[in-house]
Amino acid sequence: MGEKRIAAVNEAVCTGCGICAPVCPENAIEIAQYTDNEIESMIDGFATDYEIRERVQNTEEDVNEGTTEMKEYPQVWKEILAGMTDEKNTIPQIAENSKLNKDLVTYHLMTMNKYGVVVPAGTDDKEEYFYYKIKNR
Repeated sequence: MGEKRIAAVNEAVCTGCGICAPVCPENAIEIAQYTDNEIESMIDGFATDYEIRERVQNTEEDVNEGTTEMKEYPQVWKEILAGMTDEKNTIPQIAENSKLNKDLVTYHLMTMNKYGVVVPAGTDDKEEYFYYKIKNR
């Protein structure tokens, strides 16, 4: 009781993309978002005079809110989504269909849930597994 816990990065699945930082329950992950050259460019930019124009607002027709194009997803997300049928799926079903490790599917599916790519869809009859489905299907 009262044991000290240490947050760690799972090196087996870490690709350095930073997608885990916003969902870290301990807020223990900080990602260096800019290179030294980018920081220097920003500092130089502060010293330069620029004319700032007001941005034109998009109409509702131009904006498709709440969706992300597949090209923006990590490759493993594409594989997980390809392993999901049109119906609801459990993690073992998704892992089997996508030929991926169950732990890897679990990790990424939780992140996909956080970002609204997939949503929970109840539990199986034995209440052993949650079902998940693709959000906009």
